[in-house]
Formats: sequence, structure tokens, C-alpha cells
Amino acid sequence: MTRILISNDDGINAPGILAAKKSVEDLGEVIIVAPDKEHSGLGRSLSVMKPLTINEVELPDGSIGYSVSGTPTDAVNVGINYILDTKPDLIITGINSGRNISKSEITKSGTVGAALEAVNYNIPAIAISQSIDPSDFKIENNKPVLINELNFDYAGEILHTISEKILETGLKEVELLNINVPSHPKSKEIKITKLADKMFTPEIISQEKDDETYYLIKPNMIEEYEEGTDGYVLLNEKLVSLTPLKNDMTGDLKELEFLIK
Repeated sequence: MTRILISNDDGINAPGILAAKKSVEDLGEVIIVAPDKEHSGLGRSLSVMKPLTINEVELPDGSIGYSVSGTPTDAVNVGINYILDTKPDLIITGINSGRNISKSEITKSGTVGAALEAVNYNIPAIAISQSIDPSDFKIENNKPVLINELNFDYAGEILHTISEKILETGLKEVELLNINVPSHPKSKEIKITKLADKMFTPEIISQEKDDETYYLIKPNMIEEYEEGTDGYVLLNEKLVSLTPLKNDMTGDLKELEFLIK
């Protein structure tokens, strides 16, 4: 029987993970193993030799999932090596609230980091995120607060279509798909994209509290992107961005030959 493992970095109680489950549960047995709370921005961090707890959790649809007191990558490892007795046929991470794009930020993403861990086990993986439109949130105490509840129906449709095709044919030369869905798409067109250079430029700001100075890294979001990149398609064209990724980060070996001659 086809088995699909789903995880995320927003935590097991986040609505996006249940939306992901709902979208693919007709394709096989779905198992959710996710962090017990939000762990955004941790990339591929792994809790080596640190105590973890694993608990059964009743999800809002009445099914059982498993929460892990660790990172998204921890959750994927626990799912593959402990919860399941055989490797799953597909691993999905998401649906994440907020976009995960660009060369600079993609390895910081817990959503993508967890999916990359699946690649280590030769399991095809999908990382899927839904961008949040500025009209959907406001800033309070330097943090975004949602005004409108996110609707993951369209992202779920995309996830079902792509998952079904991967289960039928595999990913072949591609190891991981990174999908970004606009919250208010202009159409149902999907474009294959490359990574943009950056998603934001960091700004260090200082604040005073109780006679102590502390510092925040403020992300100033980039609005203009090169055509053909994930950022351009997602934010400028308001279409679904589908980016193929590979785990092997090795550069061109021939470029270094001058160092050893």
C-alpha cells in the first residue's frame, strides 16, 4: 500500500498540515509526524543525542498523528526510522504558512530542510508553502498577525495533482520539488522556476527594555525579482512556482584543478 509521510515546521496543530493530509489521503495511507510546536527558520537542524519526546495526538479530523519535541528534520527522521516499519513512498512537508523561496533563504527553511532530509533516504519529497498576501496580515510588536484565516484549498489541489504524478512516475533526475502558492492566484497556471537570489535583506535594529539593549534581525522583504525566478512568478505574476531542487551541493570539480597543479 502507498504510504505518505507528512511533516512541517509550523507544528502539528497548524492548519496547513491538516490541509495537506486532506488533499492526499485518497492516494494512500497518510501518517503525520511533526514538531510539537513551531520551529520555523531552523533549516536542517538535527537534535543529535538530545532527548526527544514522541506523543500520539488526536488531530481535528479525529485521526492520530505523532508530535516530536524537536526540529522538522527530527520529525522526519522519527517518522522514517521509528514510527513507520518501511520507508514511505513520498514525503510532504507543509503546507507552510508563508513563502519559502530564493537561494539565500531556502536552506534556512525548516519546511525545505525537512524535505531535504527525505532525499537522504532516496524518498521523493515535496515542500509546499503558501505565500501570505500583505492584505492578509498586520504587524504587531514587530510580528505579522493574520487578519484573514488562510484558505489552503487551492494549495491542496496543487499538492494532490503533483503528488499523484510523482507516485505514478517518480521524480527521476529531480530529488525534491519546492512549491510556492500565492494566497490570491491570478489563474491556475503553474510555472517551473529557478531560485531567486534573495527573499529579504536583513536589518539589525536595537531596542531598549528594562535598561537593557537587545537586537532584532528585521527581514526587509524584496518586492522585485528577475523574470523566471520563484519570487517573480509567485509575487509579481501571482502564479504557482514549482522549483526543482537537488541535495548535492557539489560545485564544478574542474574549476579547482588550478589549485593542485
